[in-house]
Amino acid sequence: MTKSLHYIAYVVGLAAVCWVGAGYVGTNPLALMVTLLIGAFYLMGGWELHRYDRATTTLARAVADAASRRRSWARGSRPCSRRCATRCACASKANASACPARR
Repeated sequence: MTKSLHYIAYVVGLAAVCWVGAGYVGTNPLALMVTLLIGAFYLMGGWELHRYDRATTTLARAVADAASRRRSWARGSRPCSRRCATRCACASKANASACPARR
């Protein structure tokens, strides 16, 4: 829903730039060139936002995959290592001897 709203807002903004540019066709070439320049930067900004959205989605998927891999690795390891993987007190080497699973 939110993504489609963003695309709708983008298309409405692009239509506004085109509408303003169409008003300058044949009457003011300098204003038309400036409007075309604004439209070009608008398109570049839209492309950059699209790339950012794709990269954010990819990163979120990678983080979720890494977390599930860490959990599956921890399930197959010894209890002390499992707690170390989940950041317990025996994560440092100094506290490894005090780990309750080693006793």
